[in-house]
Amino acid sequence: MPGLKGGPNISTDGLATEAKQDDIIDAVNNITLTPTNGSIVYGEVAAVPDSSETTLVTYTVPLLSDFSLDKAHGSGEGDGLFRLKKNGNTIAKRRSNWTERNVHFEYGSLLFAAGDVITVTVYHEEGVNKEFSAELYGS
Repeated sequence: MPGLKGGPNISTDGLATEAKQDDIIDAVNNITLTPTNGSIVYGEVAAVPDSSETTLVTYTVPLLSDFSLDKAHGSGEGDGLFRLKKNGNTIAKRRSNWTERNVHFEYGSLLFAAGDVITVTVYHEEGVNKEFSAELYGS
């Protein structure tokens, strides 16, 4: 099942869970993810359609909180244009290619306020569906 591989603690739809290294939660079905300190929010789509921008992972900063994004990574089976977005607006983009399937957004500490929505999307034109994934690292 595609979705999230969490850090030591995650919560979904307000239900706290103890996550283990191999736990997977389906992020494609709009599950709300809440990372804790030092967490990783992971999302993947097994069949990203050709010529269609597709959301890989989304995180909404909870009310009365902020979120410091340290870095984001993307990867996939094909050449992709990855976009890091804040509230639907592209703030950075990177392209993968046949010699480098991984992209990196390195910030150290990019601050997001309560209610901000952080999203990583991908777009490709390879003629067939391809698998892509992305991770957000922060606290």
